Amino acid sequence: MNRVRKLGVPVPTIYLVDETDRKIYMEYLGNHSITLKDFFRQLNGDWSSPIVNLDLDTISKNLAEMHKGDIIHGDLTTSNMMLKPNLPTDSLFSLEQPNMSAVDIISSGSIGELYFIDFGLSQVSSKIEDKAVDIYVLKKAFISTHPGSDTVFERIIDNYKNLMSHNNMGGRGLQIIAKFRDVEKRGRKRECFG
Repeated sequence: MNRVRKLGVPVPTIYLVDETDRKIYMEYLGNHSITLKDFFRQLNGDWSSPIVNLDLDTISKNLAEMHKGDIIHGDLTTSNMMLKPNLPTDSLFSLEQPNMSAVDIISSGSIGELYFIDFGLSQVSSKIEDKAVDIYVLKKAFISTHPGSDTVFERIIDNYKNLMSHNNMGGRGLQIIAKFRDVEKRGRKRECFG
C-alpha cells in the first residue's frame, strides 16, 4: 500500500505492522466514508450526476497511476473503493453520525477523496496481460454489481487509455486496452461454451 501511496493514489496510511500479533494498524477513513458500491446503489441507476463522472474519472486516474507503477490490484471492485467526502465547515453532520448518503455527497458538490483499499491480492508486474486482467476484473465486478452500467464503464476505459497515452507510457496504454479487449473476448467465450 505504501508503494501505491507513493504513486499518488489515495490509500489508507499504514501506521504499524505488528508481525508478532499479526495485526496491521492503519488509517480509519471515518464514519462518513461510504463504499463506492453503496454510493452507486443509492443512485438507483441514475448515472447522470456530474459527481458520478468525477468518480469514474478518478477510478481511471488511480488505475492508470497504479499500472504506470506496475502495481496490479488483483481485486478491483466498487466494494474496494471508499469515498471519504469533504465535510463542509457548516456541516450538519456530527463526527459521530454514520455514513453520508449518496444524495448528501452529490449535494455537497464534491466527492472528496476516492480511496482504493484491500490490496490482499495485489502484485507487482509489468506484464500487459496482468494489467488487462486487472481492468477485466473491474469491469466484470462493476457491471454485475451495477446493472445498466455497461456504457458508463466505457468512460473508465476511454479515460484510462488517454491517461496511459499521456503518462510517458506511449503505445503501452493502447496495448493494455487491446489486450483487455482480447481478455474480454476470452471471458465471453468461456461463459458461452464453458
